[in-house]
Amino acid sequence: MTVTDLTWSDLCLWPKGAFYTPTSDSNANIPIPETYQADVDELKSALINRHQELNRLSFSMKWNDVRLRVERITNADDKAGFVCRRPTVDVSSMQDLGVPPAVAKMLLSSELKSGLVVLFGEIGSGKTTTQAAFVKERMENHGGICYTVENPIEIDLEGGHGEYGQCFQMEAYSDGDMESKIEQLLRSRGKPFMFGEIRTGRAINAVLEHANVGLVII
Repeated sequence: MTVTDLTWSDLCLWPKGAFYTPTSDSNANIPIPETYQADVDELKSALINRHQELNRLSFSMKWNDVRLRVERITNADDKAGFVCRRPTVDVSSMQDLGVPPAVAKMLLSSELKSGLVVLFGEIGSGKTTTQAAFVKERMENHGGICYTVENPIEIDLEGGHGEYGQCFQMEAYSDGDMESKIEQLLRSRGKPFMFGEIRTGRAINAVLEHANVGLVII
């Protein structure tokens, strides 16, 4: 049995126990049943190895074909634990996610040749899922090559979408890495581009500059 069989948005693996939160808007922390302990132990070991390999506090990895966004957290006693988050919904359509039909129609229109789409919201409110739905639907409808830079990757989009669409995902390992990869990709002729959280002025300036010269960026 594997913990990915359980329904959860967040999985907390602490030194003194393992808990899961069923949904992103829940305050419940439910102990993981003993029947999953072997898989929990294997997952902990894999997370430790991944952390040591990358030397990063935030990273992504797959477990039983489920991509997890991972944060390594150290408490006051210098004991480390991991918080794993996974998408709670499948990438479907923007309208299925609650995007108003008029907005979805505008974003998916073939007349949208350039521009910047910015998503705001609380943690766990669906920003990344909405991004992914936009990219998936736009490529299915219009083809094109989408490049993403994410820190870390949360939803798998790599590969073909529709008849002519292709997506290539890149993971950034720092704010500086995000800057350089964004600047590198914006010199290509991809469309659309999907970028995760941008936190530096240099990266923001690069995105704003290129959103006005024929690129669609979200």
